[in-house]
Amino acid sequence: PLGPPVLLPSPALGSFGTATRALGVLPSEAVAFDMAAAASMTAFAVSFVLIAVGIGSPVTQSSCAWVNLAQLPYLLQLAADSAQAAPGVCLDAPAVAGYLPVSTTFAAGAFGTTIAALNSLPLGKLDGAAIAAAHRGTKLQDTVLPWIAFIYLSLSVFDAPSSAIFPVLLEFLLFTYFLRPFLVTDPLFRDNATKPWNTSRRALAFVLFFFAFGTLAPSIMVT
Repeated sequence: PLGPPVLLPSPALGSFGTATRALGVLPSEAVAFDMAAAASMTAFAVSFVLIAVGIGSPVTQSSCAWVNLAQLPYLLQLAADSAQAAPGVCLDAPAVAGYLPVSTTFAAGAFGTTIAALNSLPLGKLDGAAIAAAHRGTKLQDTVLPWIAFIYLSLSVFDAPSSAIFPVLLEFLLFTYFLRPFLVTDPLFRDNATKPWNTSRRALAFVLFFFAFGTLAPSIMVT
């Protein structure tokens, strides 16, 4: 059983998702992988659908939102250009430059994709750490993949198009390493022999990391 989810707020994105504590012993590490992968897959799938609907639907005054592009990863900024509202549709433009008028549906999808990508990184006690267990080798799980994630986040901080993403990432890392450990404990497994090392789980982990790292890729890697 799982405890009640604790919402992790974000001024820029609305939320970094939730932290949920396992109240009992989990059957195996493979089950922990399945739970984390299901959460990441659901978040990505729903967010991608919202982005597609936001791009394909016309923006009206009642469904308009102003989004600060510099707070989003570069790929989502490119998608926002396709979802931009026609001139004059959105009123009350912010006085600060850099905001783009899009539909609220697209904005929700863009924020959701960013949150899903961050939570799928192999850091701390995030879902991505449980997903990384599909790859054999403690060094790969505990050192190589986390360092790759840190390098990605560092490149994003210094990426000119995402000049306002630093406060978002700083808050995310503070939640990940200083608050989440108090909310989520290391799981106990009834069966320590069953690992998520089969081909299907390893393929799923690759796909989820592809979505996570691809979403957060800085402009220098995209262009």
